[in-house]
Amino acid sequence: MAFLGRESDADRLRAERFKDWLNRQSPYALPSSAMGALAVLDAVTIVIGATLGVIAIVLGVCGLADVRKRPKLAGRPMCVAGVALGGIAVLASAVWWVVLSNTG
Repeated sequence: MAFLGRESDADRLRAERFKDWLNRQSPYALPSSAMGALAVLDAVTIVIGATLGVIAIVLGVCGLADVRKRPKLAGRPMCVAGVALGGIAVLASAVWWVVLSNTG
């Protein structure tokens, strides 16, 4: 899968390695870290940031349990990142809500 031009052998090899890496991950790992990152970026909207943060925390905890049950799976660092980023987003949304409610 080449970005521009023809696909080379290196591009095919890179795509295969990425596919193998993705198949070894817990199915909760990538969504958890992605939701956590989006939650942190959107924490100032309070409702969306807090909601995505809670979703990231739930997915991360489910992923950690999945990795613990099936040791052949990878993805523990991404699950931990999802939980941490989700927690930061929920906390930031709560602080932002308190700040906004006290300034009015």
